[in-house]
Formats: sequence, C-alpha cells, structure tokens
Amino acid sequence: MGFRTSLVRAFSVIALFTLVCVLPAQSSTAQTATDQPALDLTSLEDFIDGYVAAKTVDIEPPGMTVAVVTPQGTITRGYGMANMDTGEAATEDTLFRIGSISKLFIWLSVHMLVDEGKIDLDADVNTYLKGVSIPEAFGRPITMRDLMAHRPGFEGRRGQEAPGDADITLREAVARYTPRRVAPPGERTSYSNEGSLIAALVVEDVSGTDYYEFVRTRILVPAGLTSTTLRDPDTGRNPPELDGRTAAAHTLENGMAKVSTYAHVRPQDPAGSASMSARDAARFLQLLLRGTKLENGERLLSKESWARIGTNAFPDAAGSDDMGWGFLLNDVDGAATIGHGGTTKFKSWLFIVPESGVGVFVSSNMNTEQTGGEDVAWSIVRRISGTDALGAFQARKGDVAAAQEVAGTYLNNRREFGEVPAQFSPRLPIDVTADDGFIVMEGARYAPLENDVWVALSGFRLRVVRGEDGTIKRLHGGRGTATFERVGP
Repeated sequence: MGFRTSLVRAFSVIALFTLVCVLPAQSSTAQTATDQPALDLTSLEDFIDGYVAAKTVDIEPPGMTVAVVTPQGTITRGYGMANMDTGEAATEDTLFRIGSISKLFIWLSVHMLVDEGKIDLDADVNTYLKGVSIPEAFGRPITMRDLMAHRPGFEGRRGQEAPGDADITLREAVARYTPRRVAPPGERTSYSNEGSLIAALVVEDVSGTDYYEFVRTRILVPAGLTSTTLRDPDTGRNPPELDGRTAAAHTLENGMAKVSTYAHVRPQDPAGSASMSARDAARFLQLLLRGTKLENGERLLSKESWARIGTNAFPDAAGSDDMGWGFLLNDVDGAATIGHGGTTKFKSWLFIVPESGVGVFVSSNMNTEQTGGEDVAWSIVRRISGTDALGAFQARKGDVAAAQEVAGTYLNNRREFGEVPAQFSPRLPIDVTADDGFIVMEGARYAPLENDVWVALSGFRLRVVRGEDGTIKRLHGGRGTATFERVGP
C-alpha cells in the first residue's frame, strides 16, 4: 500500500512538472475559422493538465503527449514517463508512435498525384501497379476511391497479415498478403491495412520514387516535420537521433506498467509505423487547418483536392461517421472533424475542426481500454467550444418505431468469411436492441439524430443503409471503419 501511494504521488508530481510550449497564433492557422469568444489558453492548459494527470497517475498509461492548435495559440506538452525502465520523462519533443494515422501520408500522396493528373480515382488500380495485380472478381475492378474509403471488398483476416518482422518490399507484401475479395467493391466498409498498402505501392509505381522518399521529400521536408519517422523504431531504418527520442512501448502486467518490445508493422510500414513528436503534430495540424498550404504560400494539394477530403466518397455514408477519401470524418457535437486514429501498443488520435480552426493530437505509450486519447481529445474540443454534450444528449427524444425497425442481428463486415482456422474464427453476431425509442449497440446508446442517422453520447454516428425495397441492409458508421450487415430480426 505504501509503495502504491508513493508511486501515485510521484506521478502526480511528474504531471505537474511537464514541459510546455505555447506558441503565438499564426494568422493562417485556420482555413475556415469562425468568430468565437477569445480563448483563455491558460485555463485550457490547466484543464488538459488535470485531465491527463488523472489518466496517467495510475501509470495506465505511463506517458502521454498532447498538441492543441487554436486560432489564439498552440499548446504542446508531454506527460508522465516515456520509459519506465530508465525513468525518462515524456516531453513535447518525445516521439510517440501514431499507428494508422500514418495512413494520412499515403492519402495525401495519392491526392497530390491526382492533382498532377497521374491517378484517376475511379480507374482500375491494376492500371497503375507494376509486376503485381489484384485478381478479378464480381465483374468490377477495385479503384482508388474504393481503397481510400476502405471499400475494396477484401476479407478482414485477423492474424493472417504480413508478419511484422518480414524483411520484404512493399511489392512482395502486396503480392503475398492481399486478402481475397469477398464483396463487390464500393459496397461495404471493412477497414483494410492491406488495401492501404496497395495504395502506397501505387504511389511508388506512379511517381517512380520509393514511397518513403516520396513522403519525406514531398511532405515531411516542405511541412517542416523534422521529428517524424516513417518506419518501425529500433530496426535501424530511421535516423538514430529520432529513434533515440521515441517513447518506449509498455504493457500492463499485474497492475504495473512494463516496458515492452515495439509492435513491428514492417513490411506494412506505410499503414502504421510512423512516429512523431507533439511539436511536429502541431505543425501537421496547422498544415491541415490551412488546407495543406505551406508557410511559403505553396500548397501540397489543390483547393479542389482538399475540399474533396472533407466529403464522403460514397453517398450512403452521408451523415454518419465515415472514412471518406482516406481521412476519418467524425463529428463533435455537430462540428465536423477530419482526422484519423491509430494503435500499435500506443493509442493515438488526431483531428482538426475546420470551422473553428482547432486541431488536437493525443497519444499514449500503452494500449489498454482506458489509455485511448479520444476522450481527452474530444473533451478538449468541448472545453474550447463550451458545448454540453450530456445535456444535449439527454434532451434528445426517442423514436420507438424507428428503433424497433433498426433492432436486429448484425455482423461486422471486417471479418473472416467461409472456413477458417478456429483461432481466426469469425466475429460473433452483434445484437442491436431497442429501448424506449433509442438503440443500444455494443454497450453504446444511440439517439435519433435525423432520418436514418443515430448518434451516441460519445459523438459516434450510425447511418441506416437501405436496399432498393426500403428494407434495412446494413448499418454504417460508429467511427466509420466498418459496416454491419443485417442477418436477422
């Protein structure tokens, strides 16, 4: 008991003595910022300090990093421990792994090549690939639109991806590990690392440049992202100085945070291996808030391409959470967000709110149920906007008939199909129930938001997708990474 109390006090002290950098606001920070009351940055800093201290005080996670961009200024902080073994504190210059946020570099690269007339978003991706091809199926080719929206129709094969220590090229990974096609492209959403890898290979083949070199020279260097790496740490493929500043991964063992080996993503590095510091995250958020306009006035993407990123790639996702054109389209209390999340023994969340000129990045160096940064990130935005999420949700009225119609049994489309080994068995059916005009799905309660769209207290949204006869075929949303196929009443 004494040791536990001392440990808690020690981490409380660490939380109070974190490194902070408050930068002056840039006039070009927000592309479409609206007028709003002046923000008290000091009050916001205190709020973040308290929130993160409450999450890190029990060392689950041991460390976190936060970047917040507002029209009034920028906050970057590190909290707790970067490495429990060495006692190194996390700072704003500590790199944290960002997992699938890495994919944003793939999609920015694709949009850049679209602007150059080198990629047609609705062309067969096989026309761009060299030496490999995606097998034909369903009488329809897979397009870049399908890959960006995670709708290629691939089987979701848990445990059958390319091994993290496989020393093979992107081309070999695509050739060996592309999943089988189990649905028509464009129909269902099933988050696909392998589909993202195909897109990275298209970038390489179309540009004639190694993917990592393309991202480094076309995105990282122009944007001033000097503390960002693109490969797994501790593999000798990143600058040693940057790997040396990367936080250790941790697992929770018997109530204690223990340093763990990194979760290697290689050879799928483009889909999830990047790491970045809070300082670089702030620069990246500012870049996105400027619509990818660089500080020298040049643009990574055309205005048309940037505008596309904020829209749905398929109309049946309108109003719900969606992958869109590579970026997650979510919502915080009615304010549209653009971003992504990621997990690799770290949990990270990054998004911008274009209408208010706000951007948030949160990452932790542990992956457990309570270490995710979504609650921190969304609470920061709610603190800035002053919205009362709970009050607004409690004021919503149920729709008994609509809830009863949605209630039924569904299957997550990110699953295995057909005969598979027992250890890779299909995900269990999901029961969606009706309760006094609301629906309950996987422990979350959703209220009717508009016709065929439902919203949870967290802000996640679901859309009912109907067939030509008007009956419910599937649900879309709940982050936007999957659709749920209706299989029973």
